[in-house]
Amino acid sequence: MVNHMPVLSSQRQQLSDWLLFLDADVRLKKGAVESVYKQLCMQKTGMLSGFPEQKTGTFFEHLVVPMMMFTIGCHLPVKWVRKSKNPAFAAAHGGFIAIEKNCYHDIGGHEAIKDSLVDDMALARRVKEKGFPFTLASIHPFVYMRMYESGQEVWEGYRKNLFPGVNRSIALLSSVFCLYTLLYLAPVICFMIALFQLDVLSICLAILCYGLGVSIKAAIDTENGRTSAMAFLLPVSILSLIAIGFASMKISLKKEGYEWKGRRYE
Repeated sequence: MVNHMPVLSSQRQQLSDWLLFLDADVRLKKGAVESVYKQLCMQKTGMLSGFPEQKTGTFFEHLVVPMMMFTIGCHLPVKWVRKSKNPAFAAAHGGFIAIEKNCYHDIGGHEAIKDSLVDDMALARRVKEKGFPFTLASIHPFVYMRMYESGQEVWEGYRKNLFPGVNRSIALLSSVFCLYTLLYLAPVICFMIALFQLDVLSICLAILCYGLGVSIKAAIDTENGRTSAMAFLLPVSILSLIAIGFASMKISLKKEGYEWKGRRYE
């Protein structure tokens, strides 16, 4: 379910009307709209989106949900998302999308992306394809949500989005997971082997590589208003993400269709 409301124009600054689309589970803190108003005034048209602070409850939520920002932080520099006109550098969150109404109509609105399973990314790509400005803003200080209420919902929700989110590219998904295995799982495996062999140098190198990965995860978590404690379980989070990713790919290749909250998606 998506709610939207108009952000009225300011005659003094001649700002066009903006539409603000919010997911039903998104909550705005006081002053949230005012916080993005300055950017909208500067931008004048196009689209602005951002990732709300993710509230988590269950252990599996803690493991997997923050990986959304980890993957974006590692693979999609925010500077490129903001400045590049290439649709490949698009990142958006459907929970919070502000889009100028003329831009929205010019790109065909949600009608133009009705067949897309990951509609927020599809909308961002169309904005970039049409040459409109796009901003990925830091909104987590004043926008928050809890996307999932259980570990099962995390599995089903990410499974629905993961493979379609990489344009159903087997090569891309496999390449990313191979890279993750090399960077974040191999050090743990090497550590256990080195510990068994009492190879002190290899133990130290494995710990160093593991520590670098944890440091990256902790920095990204902290930047997005989360505690860094779960960063130490990065290898477990990576394994969970890989399992969900291949489950997502399997469903797509077998054309079984994704199920989410009683609805079925192809």
